[in-house]
Amino acid sequence: MSRMYNRLHISLPSIVTINPDKQDERILLLITVDVSASGARFYSELSFFPNTPVKVVFLLKRGHSQKLKVMFSGRVTRCEPGRFAVAFDEVHPLIMSQEGTTFHTVE
Repeated sequence: MSRMYNRLHISLPSIVTINPDKQDERILLLITVDVSASGARFYSELSFFPNTPVKVVFLLKRGHSQKLKVMFSGRVTRCEPGRFAVAFDEVHPLIMSQEGTTFHTVE
């Protein structure tokens, strides 16, 4: 079975909000196991039910000084011991320069 998008086995620092904008919202600082255009897997000892809504923010550097936030919304698809997977709602993330407030999507 082939994948629609290749997985990149890369460790990215991430801010993952579980149940965003809800009373039981939790904000976690996590590292990715791998990432693709359609989702990501994260190292975590915590477990979450499938379909739990999440917001994911990847903190990236562009060049030597420009920092970017890449934001996705999505849902938990599965949990395994020590990790869980998230499917993004859309493959075009919202990107924001940390120095400014301009938002745009990646095409």
